[in-house]
Amino acid sequence: NGTVSFSGNSLVNFGQLILSRKANPCPQNKMINMPLDARRVKIQATGVINIQGNVMINLNKTIEFKAGNYIQMDSNFEVAKGSFFSVDIGGCDNN
Repeated sequence: NGTVSFSGNSLVNFGQLILSRKANPCPQNKMINMPLDARRVKIQATGVINIQGNVMINLNKTIEFKAGNYIQMDSNFEVAKGSFFSVDIGGCDNN
């Protein structure tokens, strides 16, 4: 449900007003094929996360993967000692 409210004593002309729901921040599937450079990353998908190629999680990174069905990692996937790496099978968070 969307709500639009107006207040005040003047006429407001919006021209064309379009209301839409917020896009689902959680895609059905997600493919990772490059290094994750951010210090903290949370990647989610309602279906599958596929990690392909030379993906390295470097020292002092916090990386979380959460998928509804499964998470597939190629043999070239590496996590450096001193990093936090988490995988979870479940629904997407609402944030």
